[in-house]
Amino acid sequence: MQLRVILAICAALAPGALLAQPEHCARSLSEMGLLLGRLHFAREWRETTMQDGNPLLLRIEDRNGPLRMEFVKDGQGRWAEGEVEVCRQSGEVIAQVAPHKLTIGEHVGWLLRHLLQRGARFTLVALEGRRMRVSTTGWSGDFEPAAEP
Repeated sequence: MQLRVILAICAALAPGALLAQPEHCARSLSEMGLLLGRLHFAREWRETTMQDGNPLLLRIEDRNGPLRMEFVKDGQGRWAEGEVEVCRQSGEVIAQVAPHKLTIGEHVGWLLRHLLQRGARFTLVALEGRRMRVSTTGWSGDFEPAAEP
C-alpha cells in the first residue's frame, strides 16, 4: 500500500505532470480566431505599442498544415519564424514554438537570440476593437490588423 502511494506521488511530481494539458488546439487560422472569440481573424498584425518607432509585423499562416508565425521588425527584417501550436490552456490562448521549429533572423540581438534558442511561448489575448495583445516573459505588445493585400 505505501509503495503505491509513493509511486503515485512520484508520478504526479514528474516533470511535465503539473503542466496544464491543452483544452483545444487550432489547426487553421479560422480556428485560431475562434479560440480568441473572433469570427474573422487577420493574417497580418501590426504592433501599436512599440517604444522605438519600428513596429513588429506579425504574420500568421496556415498552408494546409501546421500554423506558422513570423515576426518582422520594420526597417530591420525578420526576427523569428516557425511552426506554432496554438491551444487554449487553463483559460488562456498559448502559441508555442518548439526550439527545433524556430528560425531566428540575423537582426536579432544576442540576448533575444539566446532566449529564443529554447523556443518561444506567447500568450494571446483578444482586446477591444479587433486588437490583440501578444506577450511573453519580459515583453508584450498590442497589435491591430494590418491592411490585407
